[in-house]
Amino acid sequence: MIMIKVNLLGVAAPKPKAKAAEPAKKSATQVWVFLGALVVSFGIVGGMYLIWSGSIAGLEVELKKQKAVQTRLVGVRLENAKYEQERALLEQRVKAVQMLQASRVGPTEFMNALGNVVSKTPTDLFFFSVVHQGDRVVIQGQSGSANSVAALLALLKTSGYFDDVQLRQLYEDDKESLVSYKFNLDCSYKSPSVAGSVTSAAAGGGTAAPPQRTGM
Repeated sequence: MIMIKVNLLGVAAPKPKAKAAEPAKKSATQVWVFLGALVVSFGIVGGMYLIWSGSIAGLEVELKKQKAVQTRLVGVRLENAKYEQERALLEQRVKAVQMLQASRVGPTEFMNALGNVVSKTPTDLFFFSVVHQGDRVVIQGQSGSANSVAALLALLKTSGYFDDVQLRQLYEDDKESLVSYKFNLDCSYKSPSVAGSVTSAAAGGGTAAPPQRTGM
């Protein structure tokens, strides 16, 4: 049997309503998923920031330590250079004395006169060589300051043994931030015995009577 439905009211039958609850629930789920991902992302970024900040702080501390070590090493190097120069000065002073003793060919009084002057010079001054050239004495040496060279010149001039003291050369020699002065001078030497004889003769010349000739 076939049944046929006939609409006697003349109004279209209402269409079934779409389910609205499911899309709303799906949107809420997506929002929560997005928020969760955002929270996780911020957590990861925050953790990386803390890790990197700690690494940077550690590197800064290590850098400060390295700078402190470098500064200390610079001071140690300068101290070592200073000690090396002082040791070299002492060795050269000893060599100069040994050389003077080995080459003692002049009068003993000259060596005594020179030793008397050297004993009064500043401790930072020493001779490389002392050589006789004709009637001049040529001295080459080194000092820690220009004032020490000036003191040597004054001592030679006022010693009574040396005359016409001439400073021929003085120049600064820098080595590893340490300053020294090389010098070259010459002077004439006055023998004390000769000088004393001349002085005595000059003093007695006005009073001594000339020899008398006896008549034959």
